[in-house]
Amino acid sequence: MTTPYQAPNDEYLIIPNPIYDVVFRYIMEDPDSATIILETLLGVSITDLRFEPQQFTKRVETTIKGEYLTLCHVDFSATIELPNNEKEVVIIEVQKASLQTDIVRFRRYLSHHLQRTYTTKRAILHTDKQEEIEIACRIVPIFILNFSIEHEIDDLVIHSKMENYGVFTKLRLKQKYDFFQKLGYDMLVVQLPNIQKVNEHEQCGNEYTKKLYQLLLLFSQENYHDNNKHRLRILKKLFPAFLSRVIERLKSAQGSNPQLEDDMLMEDLYLNELQRKTNHVALLEESLNEKMETIKEKDKVLEQKDRDLELKDKALEQKDKILEEHEKTLKAKDKALDESKKVIEDLKRKLAENK
Repeated sequence: MTTPYQAPNDEYLIIPNPIYDVVFRYIMEDPDSATIILETLLGVSITDLRFEPQQFTKRVETTIKGEYLTLCHVDFSATIELPNNEKEVVIIEVQKASLQTDIVRFRRYLSHHLQRTYTTKRAILHTDKQEEIEIACRIVPIFILNFSIEHEIDDLVIHSKMENYGVFTKLRLKQKYDFFQKLGYDMLVVQLPNIQKVNEHEQCGNEYTKKLYQLLLLFSQENYHDNNKHRLRILKKLFPAFLSRVIERLKSAQGSNPQLEDDMLMEDLYLNELQRKTNHVALLEESLNEKMETIKEKDKVLEQKDRDLELKDKALEQKDKILEEHEKTLKAKDKALDESKKVIEDLKRKLAENK
């Protein structure tokens, strides 16, 4: 029996786990690394990329009392090249989540970006002059999830696209119109647990999927180093040259941030606390649902008793009607009997008179 090939240790790299916000943010603050990642995820060419730091602070109570943890999402203004060689400025918003409860915070940012505009120039008709105008930016959300949200096709990446069609004609619009493009959005959803389900044929389906798969291997949570989820052990030969900049950036994360390990531990504590609270809420909801079911069952019993009482009332009413009819019949019989007696007495009197 042959044993599987084990690569020597020098063929591996140990990198900080980019699923952590502190590591991911460090990568994306490097314009070159961010450009590589976003171009690979979206399958576009980006000619200009501007990082726009956005973050919110979340207090972690009880577990790390008095401490604050900064969780981030990463936003960019990007100029992308369109297939017709035109250029478009878009807002790319990258968010990550390790728990499904994080979905609540996604909605908060999207509404903010719908207000974003950029200034451009256009020619004034029939003149040589130009005017500045404000144009709404199209939003491109990217969600990197450390959990699966669907089990229908179990794909690594889901591309959700808007469909514009006439309700009465059932025809779909072939052209792109600003009204729909700027008020709605397509989105890309990465389901990291499904990376092991991508077969070799799918990996190399085309240049886009090939590069996309190679990039997302960097985020695979199957490669913990020595069971330490803060570090990933990756095989060098799996990553082509176009990812060299990203990998070098990852390797330098520890040196640039001596507090990296503490920050990652802080994220663990926050997620554990959030999971604990989520479980507590789930238990409360389960208890509440059980109580509601008990109340529903009691309501059903009471409703059945009400129906039984209603039937009894109807039966009593029916009996009363029958008794009433009987009384009427008896009265009629008594009246007939009285009349019969009168007739007999009249006959007796006449007989006596005739004698």
